[in-house]
Amino acid sequence: MTAILLTLLLALVSIQGQTIRAVAVGEAVVRWFPAEARQTAMCIGFRESTYNPKATGALGERGIMQILLDGSTVPLILSVGYTLDQMWEVGPNIHVASEMYRTRSLQPWLAQRRRCW
Repeated sequence: MTAILLTLLLALVSIQGQTIRAVAVGEAVVRWFPAEARQTAMCIGFRESTYNPKATGALGERGIMQILLDGSTVPLILSVGYTLDQMWEVGPNIHVASEMYRTRSLQPWLAQRRRCW
């Protein structure tokens, strides 16, 4: 499954240096997300940020999965041992997103539902 996911990922994103970012995101998704959610997580990451860890949303969302620093996510970020600035890093961003998925399913990313699931 992991090899298939990474192969598909490389086929989708192989322009302008995005391949390296996509591989890093894929590795983090495989590490942190359950198998049944990995493909959706990869789609969300691409749609939210094109796998750019420095992406910033209109409301200040951060990183690949566009983590919004609000009253529910800030305590979660801190509880898993990260700082708010680490939401600009691939691994911590994906890890926090997986914890959000574990507790809230896909609710934080409902804007992507037509495109990703």
